[in-house]
Amino acid sequence: MAHTEQTDSKNRIRAAYAATGEDADRMTALLAENGINAVKQGGSRDIYTVGGVFGVEIMVDPDDLDRARELIRGMTGDDSPAPASPRFGRRTVLSLGIAVLLLILLVFLRGLLG
Repeated sequence: MAHTEQTDSKNRIRAAYAATGEDADRMTALLAENGINAVKQGGSRDIYTVGGVFGVEIMVDPDDLDRARELIRGMTGDDSPAPASPRFGRRTVLSLGIAVLLLILLVFLRGLLG
């Protein structure tokens, strides 16, 4: 069910989280094509988010929430309500690589000082 812009934005619920403005534009365009009025709003994720904590929340009316999340899941292939940026995978691999190197360095230093 489509809603107009006149709906009070305080009643909207986050349907998804976009790490970039481009991701947010794609999501809101998809929702609009399917009759769902979505609003982009600056947002933040928790401090453990890879690639930064700031991004764009995609807000929809409560009646449209399930359908909006279903459409976005179909677009991103992600089951969470907070799809990641296309750069997410590269950053994750880099972060894991750095963590492994630091672990090896710590083990080495422990052996030297040990």
